[in-house]
Amino acid sequence: MYSIHQMSPAQITVQKVGEEDTFAEAAAFASRYHGLKKLDVTVTVEIAGTGLPVASFSTRRIMGDFTKQRWGGHKGNDAISAGEVRFDATLYIMSMPYEQVIGIRDDYDTSDHIGQAHVEWAGPCRVAIVDSMCDFFGVSKLNEISRDHFAFVVASRQQEIEDHRRATQLRQQPPKRIQTPEQAARDLVAALANLSAADPAVAQAQLNAAIARSRQIVGRAAAQGWDVAVVIEEDGDDAEDGFASPGPH
Repeated sequence: MYSIHQMSPAQITVQKVGEEDTFAEAAAFASRYHGLKKLDVTVTVEIAGTGLPVASFSTRRIMGDFTKQRWGGHKGNDAISAGEVRFDATLYIMSMPYEQVIGIRDDYDTSDHIGQAHVEWAGPCRVAIVDSMCDFFGVSKLNEISRDHFAFVVASRQQEIEDHRRATQLRQQPPKRIQTPEQAARDLVAALANLSAADPAVAQAQLNAAIARSRQIVGRAAAQGWDVAVVIEEDGDDAEDGFASPGPH
């Protein structure tokens, strides 16, 4: 027998909202429970009488509080608050190994590393996130999250997690060099100068590609606030000196 419970913010109240014979039935009931239409709600599925969730659904986010600090005081070894930042670590934690998740502690390296992955700060810091994690999973302490419970939550958010992972990978890639309009125009002139004279069809294809490229140059120049007319004028001499039309001379 499985029981379904709705937890209020900070688990001040826990209300039993249903009971089913099988886990599949209980999970289906919990996922459709009307309370999940509201923000800041967690619904858990428990083996009746244990008080420990084996699955959960939540409209909450795992929010961390990052306190920036700097060294000060008479001896320079006092951590003085220098501002606070709140960050969303939901998908980051969903991407962590289970053993690391249940080992997170506030104001410790395990939580500091999570905060530093979300907030740019080179100095000392303090991160509080455990209470928000407990509210998200519907437990009173992190070691009450079983491996199966964590795996269930991760599986239910797999698409969201994958999207987050891909976005993180893209942000970590080195930035691509962006051509200035002048550089792009010079490349276009070089391409026009090298149009094939041997095959008209090839020359036409190359010309079409050059035209498409020229439109890209104009579009990028306008987007970056460049004066397209000035760019063309500056490269005009180069075009006259280097341009060679296809065909015999």
